[in-house]
Amino acid sequence: MIVFYGKDFELNLTETRITLVEENPLFYNFFVKNYSWPFSKKVDDKTSEKLGFLDLENSANYNLKHYGKLLIDNNFEDAYFIITSFANNTLEGTIYYGQTTIELLDTPLNELPFDAIETKSITSHAKEVITKSYPEVNYNFPMVIDNDLKSKSKYEKFEGFVNQYKNDRFVTNSWVTEDGKPLAKNRNVLTPFPYLLGVLKTGFESAGMVMQGSFVSDTANNKLLMYTDKFLEKFSSELPPFFQFKNTSELWNLGFVIADYSEYFSLNKIGSYKMKIFFRFPVDISVFEFVIKQNDKVLYSSTENRIKKSLIINVKNDEDKGRLYLSLKLRKSTDNPSNGIGNIERFNRIDFSVIDGQLNEFPNSFTLAEIMPKMTFGKLLNKVKNWLNLEVTFNKNVVTMNYIESKFLDISFRDESRFELENPKRFFNQNKLYKLITSNESFWVGKNGVQSNIQGFRDEDITKIDMELEIMPIRAKNEIFTAFKDNDTNDFKLFLYDGLQNGLPVSVPKVANRTYLLNEIYERFWKKWLHFRLNSETYKDKFPVSVVEPFSIGDGRFKYGKKHLYKKIRKRRLSEEYWEVEIESETLG
Repeated sequence: MIVFYGKDFELNLTETRITLVEENPLFYNFFVKNYSWPFSKKVDDKTSEKLGFLDLENSANYNLKHYGKLLIDNNFEDAYFIITSFANNTLEGTIYYGQTTIELLDTPLNELPFDAIETKSITSHAKEVITKSYPEVNYNFPMVIDNDLKSKSKYEKFEGFVNQYKNDRFVTNSWVTEDGKPLAKNRNVLTPFPYLLGVLKTGFESAGMVMQGSFVSDTANNKLLMYTDKFLEKFSSELPPFFQFKNTSELWNLGFVIADYSEYFSLNKIGSYKMKIFFRFPVDISVFEFVIKQNDKVLYSSTENRIKKSLIINVKNDEDKGRLYLSLKLRKSTDNPSNGIGNIERFNRIDFSVIDGQLNEFPNSFTLAEIMPKMTFGKLLNKVKNWLNLEVTFNKNVVTMNYIESKFLDISFRDESRFELENPKRFFNQNKLYKLITSNESFWVGKNGVQSNIQGFRDEDITKIDMELEIMPIRAKNEIFTAFKDNDTNDFKLFLYDGLQNGLPVSVPKVANRTYLLNEIYERFWKKWLHFRLNSETYKDKFPVSVVEPFSIGDGRFKYGKKHLYKKIRKRRLSEEYWEVEIESETLG
């Protein structure tokens, strides 16, 4: 039996003769989602109504993506169902299932629940942090050379180092007088560079998951920091750098806990201000009303639990002066008055900044969300997977990240000799080539290893592996060697930090004799795997089997006198008792 269970509906798909496909993530440079081929299913009016399609011409609220569970015989899988068409009570769609369907992978990095860091002095805080490392801290403040920031408005006096550290302290900015006029001398910028493992941990913990595996336990990876080309700014303002609703009195009434919050800020100076609103309340707390007013004018209102919004507040004249009013009303359904809302500090943050300021005084409070690259958590995880050749598997509340290079031979092989065909399809991979690429270098790998001559290889026989991540180069400025931001730095890159070097927080070229340069990456993480791929044979065969026959994409198979790794398993339902199975696999040795 194959049934999709939605929130308030179910679809029995057994009779559709649905085809399900499972792919081994070892063989792909993206996160594999098990999926079905498109299918059609006629539904009754009751199901059509629950899907919002009963009166299709007038309906505007139907949802085309439904999360739920997929029952495959005796196994339940997380899944979602995408509807592609609907006509005459017949819907067509595709189902994706397995742990990689979790919503976390589609979450933008800047929406992860990073802690809000409050300090009395960010320069003093940074000085304390530079002597620590992950997992004690999730970020650090090493120096990075940036020769381009001088061209940015307000930073003409920038001295070439992000997080510039001199005379046992971080350099600060100040006003100077030039030609009788005050000038903002922004010599330095500060930014917390996040540890790669700290970002991954924050993301998985937000989904109730813990990390394990050889990648996680490899302590050299604790030294990897992310360069994101963003930095912290705070220009002088009468508004605080940030605000968070925390505690208030609560009232229990008719099964609800009610909590109302409010705050006032003075607006007495002409200028423009920016508000960044970050709300991420859990589902059991409802935002009944959130309102922002400038005097009596409503600037913004919402009832959403999750808000990521920027507002501009203009104080152009005396009429605009007065006060800024924030009001938040929360509700929580409960039969127990003691089960209240409590402190909500970790669920909300509002940042303030002045737009037309000149002197960057550095904020004393920040969150890593402010300096995250513009990408989803899944895209970041996939970059790491492709860089170090990882197998990333999800199992309930555990994500396992293992180096493929040291694991792919450590599997069990299932005897499938009784399903052998007389003439299976067979393909040879010895005439193929892989090209490993970073932004600065590349090389080719053939069946005998690295090679420089690629004559005789067709373009269709060359597989490109874009590392997507790489280590920033080390350069010198003012006789200080550290990571250097070159013109190729886009989304972000990585660099190594191993504490103070001769009293300075600078990057290092290696940690524990590991450089993470391309040749080393190949030798340590790709060499054995690519040798297997380039000396293998690919088999494809198709045969009917009982539904009770176990085929696990993570295992191996013994067939046609050889050991194989499954690459793809396609199953088409023939009846309640049988599948038609088509398997693609590659041979070992």
